[in-house]
Amino acid sequence: NSAPSPKPLSESGLDPALLSSIELKLARRVGPIARYMVKTSLPSAPSAEALCDVLAQRITRPEERSQFLSDALEVVRSGAKAGGAAGSSQSRSALPGEIPEDEIERARRALAETLGPIAKVHVQRALRKARSSEELWHLLSLQIRLAADRNDFLRHREAHSGG
Repeated sequence: NSAPSPKPLSESGLDPALLSSIELKLARRVGPIARYMVKTSLPSAPSAEALCDVLAQRITRPEERSQFLSDALEVVRSGAKAGGAAGSSQSRSALPGEIPEDEIERARRALAETLGPIAKVHVQRALRKARSSEELWHLLSLQIRLAADRNDFLRHREAHSGG
């Protein structure tokens, strides 16, 4: 009767945690527009690998494009090995209580370097949504307007995560 509408992320058949990880990798290259890019590219991508290819084509700088593709496909492969198939288990991403306190404090301090004392408020808000440490850092990075400052903020996490 009615034409099918574009599927929300959770109904795409791809694991929402995997989609979130792909979005985070993309956001490092293109900034906050990553969420929109994933959402609009999803209907034309039958698999996670295809989604990564479609998203990579939308990155203009060749070196950024190839780095994203490499990072994103690594996430896809590691997600597949970890049994990250949607619907295969009840488990979701980490609960907010599973983000280590020292990680939360490190993120707050790093954000405060750019935004000042308001960082504490942004961290509290992000903790309501974040399901993992990686997502917490991503959500906080969206509060930083300048790409250079955002990248500096994200380097704080990389410096402590060994990646």
